[in-house]
Amino acid sequence: MEELLLTSIDDEVRSECRELLAYIYGRIGEKEKVLAIAEKCDDISRSKESILAHAVFDNDKYMYGQKRFVELLAHFTWSFIYTAEYTQDKEIINETYNITINLFKFIFSDGNYGLYNDNLKTLYNNYAWRLTAQNKSDEAFEALENAYGHAKAFDIYIRELREKGVMQYTSPLVNLTEDDINNISRVELLPLLLDALKDENSENRKLENDPRYAALIKIIEADIAE
Repeated sequence: MEELLLTSIDDEVRSECRELLAYIYGRIGEKEKVLAIAEKCDDISRSKESILAHAVFDNDKYMYGQKRFVELLAHFTWSFIYTAEYTQDKEIINETYNITINLFKFIFSDGNYGLYNDNLKTLYNNYAWRLTAQNKSDEAFEALENAYGHAKAFDIYIRELREKGVMQYTSPLVNLTEDDINNISRVELLPLLLDALKDENSENRKLENDPRYAALIKIIEADIAE
């Protein structure tokens, strides 16, 4: 991959190589190599989405503005969550999850979350871990049920997208954006959620003696079997 990065003249290939190499180096503790790769990358203000949003002046500027907006939303979400978790303050962490979840509800106001069901599934699942660690079982189960709901909605959406090829969002803040199956490589989420619930190292396993936990697993298994 390092040789491909040095020899390729395709900007997209080089960008993907940088991303993958940085991740690999980071996982093995080669921080200096990660920093060296990052120095050669553009910042977020020079991303494709930002350039199109700033430099197109016909009616498409609104479409590109929305595309940049949803791209930034994903970056903001996890930066916000990780920053809150760094504080180790339970109140700040809980409020951050609630604010972020409600932000998604506001942006996708008609309930058509599309691919962003993935973000909400992960948000709710991670929030459930936090609530379980705080011995808030009822709230944790509610979060897990929401994670399940968004995982199922995502899987239904991705199957429909495979059939139609392209699907457009409908909420006012994102109604100029769409998903194209040719640009998407996503696996279905219910099997991943099931694996997470059965993971012996998961914080949520503390809930397994509650009959609601086993019931949720059976529901997910039934959905997967359909």
